[in-house]
Amino acid sequence: MQGIASKTIDKDPSNNKIKPLPNKVSGWYPADNANPSSPTSPETFGQDDGYQVGYDVSVTFKITPDNFFKMIDYINTLSGNYDLNDFNCMDFTVQALAKGGINIPDNYTSWPGGGGSSPGKLGEALRNMTLPSGATRQTDFGDPSPNSGDCNK
Repeated sequence: MQGIASKTIDKDPSNNKIKPLPNKVSGWYPADNANPSSPTSPETFGQDDGYQVGYDVSVTFKITPDNFFKMIDYINTLSGNYDLNDFNCMDFTVQALAKGGINIPDNYTSWPGGGGSSPGKLGEALRNMTLPSGATRQTDFGDPSPNSGDCNK
C-alpha cells in the first residue's frame, strides 16, 4: 500500500472578514529517491506541484486562527532528513496537524527491510474514522486543489 500524505491550508470561503489566503498543498519529501533499501535522504519541503496526484479520500477540518499559526510555526521550524522508516511524509502530516489540534491516525506498516507510517493505511483509516464536529469527508476520487496565490504578500 503506497501513497502520499499532504495537507492543504486554505481560508474558509464563507468568512469574508479574513483576507483571502493563498491555497497551498504542501508536503515533506525525499530530495533523492528514498526506498526500503536506502530509506534516508535529505529532505525537501514545499508545494506539491511535482507530487500532486489524485486521492481516494480526503477530510476537511475547520481550525481556529490560533491553531492555524501553531501548524505554520511547526512547519517553519522543521528541519532534518527524510527517513522512510522514521520520519516520512505521513509522520510530517500527522505531527503538523496535531499542532493545530487535529488528530488523525498514524498507521504503521512494515515492508522488506523496515517499516513506518503509511499513507495508504491512513486513507483506509480516514475513510472509517468518526469525524469531529465541522469536519467533512470526500470518498470519491479527486484532485488536490491547485496551488494559487503568493504566500509572500
